[in-house]
Amino acid sequence: VVDDPTRIATWLDAEVLSWRERPVELREGVLSADTGEFHYREWNTNKEACEKLFDPAEASTCGGEGDELAATLPDVPEAPILISLAQELVESREEPLLIFVATRRLALELAALLAERLTLAAPPRSFTEEILAADDSRLSEQLAQTVVRGVGFHTSDLVARQRHLIERAFD
Repeated sequence: VVDDPTRIATWLDAEVLSWRERPVELREGVLSADTGEFHYREWNTNKEACEKLFDPAEASTCGGEGDELAATLPDVPEAPILISLAQELVESREEPLLIFVATRRLALELAALLAERLTLAAPPRSFTEEILAADDSRLSEQLAQTVVRGVGFHTSDLVARQRHLIERAFD
């Protein structure tokens, strides 16, 4: 992730160690909302491929709840697509999924929505208790409410212990 590691190593009087392969394959690409297709390149192999992840017609209505979603998350017109994507990747394929959004508020709202709409395995009760014990804020309660449904969020407002717990759970 460093542009010029040799310069930094020289400055620190250190040796450069680099690892080009990811232990878990990363797919980097573009998802078309119009077709439901994900065009991607795999990080380790550089292989390019395309796969259909959802049916756009079904996602746009999201089971007849498209208008309700628009009212729930007016700043996220892609909410039906994100729900369909999460259902396919997380529920059906049991793959991990990270969704990046522009604000902390959207992160909380989208996490709550996904926790409500997805059927995921809950972590052990002790995990939720650890999250609540790390901080006694309203944010901790919100995080615990989503985590108990198998969905988390990661924002700068979390205390370090909570961020560590979420990262560990995602791993």
